[in-house]
Amino acid sequence: MTPDNITRRQMLMASALAVTELYRASQPGLGATPPLPERPNIVFIAIEDFSPQRLGCYGGPVSSPNIDRLASEGLLFENAYCMSPVCNASRTSLLTGLRPDTTKVFSNSQDWRKILRGVTTMPMYFRKHGYETIRIGKMFHGKWEHSNSWTQVIPELYDRQAAQAMRKAIGPAKPGKPGAKDNLRWGPTGNTPESDRDGQIAEQAARFLRREHDSPFFLGIGFHSPHLAFRAPDRFHSMYPPEKIRLPKTPENDLADTPIGGPHADHLRLTTDERRQVISSHYATISYADWCVGRVLDTIKRTGRENNTIVVLWSDHGFMLGEHFLYRKVNLYEESARVVFIWKVPGLTLKGLRCRRPAETIDVFPTLFDLCNIPQPDRIEGLSMRALLERPSRPWKKGAITWKAGKGELVAIQTERYRLNKRLSDGFLELYDHRVDPGEFTNVAKEPAYRDAALELTKLLDGGWQACLPPGYR
Repeated sequence: MTPDNITRRQMLMASALAVTELYRASQPGLGATPPLPERPNIVFIAIEDFSPQRLGCYGGPVSSPNIDRLASEGLLFENAYCMSPVCNASRTSLLTGLRPDTTKVFSNSQDWRKILRGVTTMPMYFRKHGYETIRIGKMFHGKWEHSNSWTQVIPELYDRQAAQAMRKAIGPAKPGKPGAKDNLRWGPTGNTPESDRDGQIAEQAARFLRREHDSPFFLGIGFHSPHLAFRAPDRFHSMYPPEKIRLPKTPENDLADTPIGGPHADHLRLTTDERRQVISSHYATISYADWCVGRVLDTIKRTGRENNTIVVLWSDHGFMLGEHFLYRKVNLYEESARVVFIWKVPGLTLKGLRCRRPAETIDVFPTLFDLCNIPQPDRIEGLSMRALLERPSRPWKKGAITWKAGKGELVAIQTERYRLNKRLSDGFLELYDHRVDPGEFTNVAKEPAYRDAALELTKLLDGGWQACLPPGYR
């Protein structure tokens, strides 16, 4: 079928995505680059602690021209979720292909290497199959690094001047400017983008990409912004005057029907002006991370690597900025569990498409090996998304599952329409219908009209991740 054969009625009934895919079927290669090589390079960009709702390409208020550009050249996932909204738990799952209820890694204080002895990490497996594996910046959480994963770890600092700039950038904050409330710190660093910490990481990545390479490579780039402290070069802070920041609108009784019960301590501690300053500074750090991503993307293009390099960009989890009177991460709401997830795969993804299917970051592990024609390791608890990358409207998982451990342990399932949170200690349910309540303000779990939805989603949760697999994948 060609576009001329599609009737007006069909076009009106079909989504823009479906029409694009019909056209693709009739015109192989439309909008795509030459076929993906058998052993493509991979540039894997991790960004810390921010929600996709902030970015321009997701409809948010933050200026993010470089990430927006990547989205326009690849596939953006609108409903992608982390495995757990905590750095260590999220990254451990993605880099081992194992879910939190298997790894038992739920907090930042756990050394996953001692818990998962003998596990093969994603870069380790690439290295085993002939890839050069390079890390610049943060990939695993904190000190829980696995030395056998990398053929080389490139230091973030590349000269004395940069080292001095970094110390200035992350030095102790003082009340006033930059602001400080306990470890919640914010404000400009006084440095140039190039001399601050993430600018150094971007420069090191650019240097690596400009080199000649005898083997295909997996380049892991981990930017620290916008993780606390919310401090970036001055030019990015000037983009977001605090007085123009809109605070989240939340009903006063929003948390009354939830296990949380009341506002986060940060909300009670901060004044209204300080809340605006915090959000303004968080936006500034996102725009700085975007600037750094732009340096990497520009270098890929200038070095002629666009047609043989897969680019994956993701955030390890979200970050709440006063939504539901909550700050930081951990909680199972959209602003905390939903992540940025953008793929550009030469010869496979078409330009500017969006996928609304529930996606899980656990699937990065098997997908990359599938795209690189490497056999899958055993015991992986994810699913290759290759078919979804090629046709984003195809039937996919019934939902994405996210865990929160500790006091009031919760597990959640997110579909295209619903979020269901279940407290494991007593079975307490929170159900939110995004079709009528995108802000997740009203728990409808006990409403008769939602009885069937609550039962169906609870059954999926109780069945585990295998129960959510699409047809034909059991």
